[in-house]
Amino acid sequence: EVLDIENHGAYAIVRKHPPDPDDDGVNTEITSLYHVRREPQIDGTESLHWAYLGDVHNNAQTRCESCGRTL
Repeated sequence: EVLDIENHGAYAIVRKHPPDPDDDGVNTEITSLYHVRREPQIDGTESLHWAYLGDVHNNAQTRCESCGRTL
């Protein structure tokens, strides 16, 4: 479940709840952060490259390893 997308032009920071391993739903106790960017492919198409940044608990701040920005 995507909670928020921060668009930064060349990339986006996506906050989402991961799937719940014990259920068909999502785990709302955890928020996972991803650095997402478009990657051009050899055939001329684009795909999304998702880099997992980590989980945020209790509104803790996390630093993006790709851009150094505090999230």
